[in-house]
Amino acid sequence: MKDARVQVMGIDAGGTMTDTFFVKENGSFVVGKAQSNPEDESLAIYNSSQ
Repeated sequence: MKDARVQVMGIDAGGTMTDTFFVKENGSFVVGKAQSNPEDESLAIYNSSQ
């Protein structure tokens, strides 16, 4: 069976935590959370999406 591809990605980069939300084409979803990093927010986005 083919894996469902991600169709929507949402990011909430807050002061304490960074959240990511992925919705796949089949309707399933995954939520991630990581500590925010004010010096390099890309690290928090990466960590919350793993």
